[in-house]
Parts: sequence; structure tokens; C-alpha cells
Amino acid sequence: MADFAPRSIDTRHSLTYHLLGGAGVLSRLAFEIETRPESELTNDDRVGYVGYVIGAITESVSALETETWEILHHGPGNHLGSGGFDQQARDFLRPLAELIDGQDVLSRFATILHLLNRPPLCRGRQPWQDAGLLVRLRNEIVHYKSRWGAEYERKNLMAALEKQRLPKAPFYSAGLEFFPHRPQRVKSSLGGRHCRSRNRRLLFARQHTFAS
Repeated sequence: MADFAPRSIDTRHSLTYHLLGGAGVLSRLAFEIETRPESELTNDDRVGYVGYVIGAITESVSALETETWEILHHGPGNHLGSGGFDQQARDFLRPLAELIDGQDVLSRFATILHLLNRPPLCRGRQPWQDAGLLVRLRNEIVHYKSRWGAEYERKNLMAALEKQRLPKAPFYSAGLEFFPHRPQRVKSSLGGRHCRSRNRRLLFARQHTFAS
């Protein structure tokens, strides 16, 4: 009887889609709380609102982080499956992955595009500007430091958030410090409904650029 070598099948999961989708769900939950009368809100609603907003922001940026790692290690087009990725680009990028991983997430996109001789995504234009603001906001939250209001007012990030001119969450009084209370709706919009689509534009631009 002939001997047959054992066979195995391995799989991996791409998380980008779920992170973007999760950011949208969390943002929708936050928006539902925003639109309810303040008299109906419970303490759990207020606590949950902040959690939904923070989750939407962190998941949006995690989608960018995840996508750059997958491009570096599995090649452009890896989201299309084994028959759709660019094997030649993967083999070129993989030895450089550790070095490029040391850059910030948007610089990773720029480096990858440059190395593959693809048209660049311009740093001073959309969607780069909004994605950059989102990353800065995520960093401020993940590495949150309880500062006095006057200290936050001097931070460039706060000025950039105020320039968005988005409505403030209705159930925070004007007397509270600007961050993290007053820009909650700003963060909700950046983190979910608006920035999810902005991140998608960045990722879709990336996919289109790599396919050109």
C-alpha cells in the first residue's frame, strides 16, 4: 500500500473590515445617545457614550495599523485571497517589514507606495489630513494624561479639533474643560460616521493605487 504524506490546511483572518465595521456600530450607538433627550439619559448612558466614542476612534486607527501590516507581510491585494495578491511586491517588501514597522502608520503607507513606485498619497491633502488627526486623537486617548484645562488649550491637537466646527455633545455643560468632555461629538464624528468613511477612502485609494 502506498504511503501518503499528511496534508494540512492553514488559514488566517484579515481584521480590517471588521474594525471599520465595528467603528461604525460604536459610532451609531453614540449617536443614538446624542439624539435622546437629556432628561432620559442614565449614568450608564453617559458612561457608555464615552466608551462607544473611544472604541470608535481606536478601532478606526487599528484598521489602518492592521492594513499596513498585512500589506508588508502578505502583499498588496492580500484581501482578495491567495489568487489576488501581488506575490512579487510581497517578496520585495517582506525583508523590509521590520524596519518599516518602526514608522508611524501614515508614514508606513507613504514608504510602501514609494518603494513600489506607486503614485503617492499627498500628506497635505485629504484623506491624509483627517486620518492624521484621527491618529493624533487616538494617541491622546490611549496615552491619556489628566491635565488641567488650560494645559490642554495650549495643545495643537485641541486647536485642530476645534477647527472641525462639529456640534458638541448636548449633555456636557459649557463649564467643563474642553478635553475630554466637550469634543465628545467631535470624536464621535471623527471616530465613526465620518472617519470610518475617510479611512475607507484612504484604504480604497491605497488599493486602487497598488492595482494601477
